[in-house]
Amino acid sequence: MGLGVKLPNAFSINKLGLEGTPFPLGVSCNQSDTGVFSMYLYPQRLVDMFDLLHGFEMCIVFGVGHKLSNPNHPQHTLNLAEIVDSVAIDCTVVDANTIAISTGELMRLLSILPQHDLCMFDMPRNSSQDDVITNMLNYDEVKLRKNRSQLPHLTNSSVFLNSHDDCYLTLESYDTGLLQQVFERALQTYVGTFLLGKLGVDEIEVREVPFGLLNILWPKNAHLTILPEETEITESEVKIGVSRQQFDLRVQQALQVDIVISYNCATQIWNPTKPQ
Repeated sequence: MGLGVKLPNAFSINKLGLEGTPFPLGVSCNQSDTGVFSMYLYPQRLVDMFDLLHGFEMCIVFGVGHKLSNPNHPQHTLNLAEIVDSVAIDCTVVDANTIAISTGELMRLLSILPQHDLCMFDMPRNSSQDDVITNMLNYDEVKLRKNRSQLPHLTNSSVFLNSHDDCYLTLESYDTGLLQQVFERALQTYVGTFLLGKLGVDEIEVREVPFGLLNILWPKNAHLTILPEETEITESEVKIGVSRQQFDLRVQQALQVDIVISYNCATQIWNPTKPQ
């Protein structure tokens, strides 16, 4: 099965500079001594990938940044508890800005809440409020230590997620397969966005990335950047230049092409090729 790609998405919304240069697809991964796999990925909208997290019993959601205000008092920014109450979201309020919610209800909330920041970790459905508060306190403590994984300090949690600007995603899991699924979704969206611009259609299906190619691309304790300036669309295929170097948004840089992959539009087949 493939992914139906349409606009808007992370690549159509996020651009670089005043010229509106296409955003590269960047990913950095590492594995800690505690067995936690961490991925930093951009650009990525939560609403476009959250269905991949459907297997979790309960999500603890906090740190939600948004600009929703009370229509009767525009100077008052609504807290998370007020938002879920106003749209009848089924969840448990832990405090004014923290909720416990199912993945299904969270997907519904994301579809109506124009958030720009969000943090989340999962917990068993039968967790007590004290359990949740303990994990929140652990999160606050670890946050003060730079470059530390959160997940080992979250009791009975298997995933931690931090989204900034609804573009820069940090995802931690004990399952590298989940991280690869999210990266695969981003790569399909990248290719689909270029094809939408070329073909002038409203939606296009992009086939899943074969496991063998995904393994070739997957940066183990390393970086990967999909380069828009090295992406070429012909009548029959999309050719994509891939660098093993990390893209730095703050400086101008020319990254070398280490891998070239292609996607055939007619056969919907992915292939790795050698750089010229």
